[in-house]
Amino acid sequence: MIRNNYTSFLGRSTVAQFIDSGQSDREIEIGMEHCYIVQEGDIIAGFVITNDDVLHLIMIDVPYQNKGCGAKLLAFIEQQMFNHYPTIKVQTFEENSSAIRFYEKNGWRIKSVEHINEMGVNMLHMEKGR
Repeated sequence: MIRNNYTSFLGRSTVAQFIDSGQSDREIEIGMEHCYIVQEGDIIAGFVITNDDVLHLIMIDVPYQNKGCGAKLLAFIEQQMFNHYPTIKVQTFEENSSAIRFYEKNGWRIKSVEHINEMGVNMLHMEKGR
């Protein structure tokens, strides 16, 4: 899922390095306690990992994008998070225009932009209140 979702805006080599280094596996292992999945039949179509008031990672496999899976998963996790926090946060790469449109369509707003020198990309910090 990571390779299919990130290659278009981060490039093959950056994504391969992230996966080959084991960092992608560590991200998921660390977040398993706060991981929720969305299924289509017997197939895992996507997942989300939270960390306190931060939506740490949400990913929908490419064949299931633009079919409502992401919106359903986002609505569910927002409801869960708003039970504990008045404002919730997410970060996304500035180059990930489809994710930005998705979040904005669902009421999220950009709060700040951070340049990540080691990757040469900008990270958008977004928030949503109850």
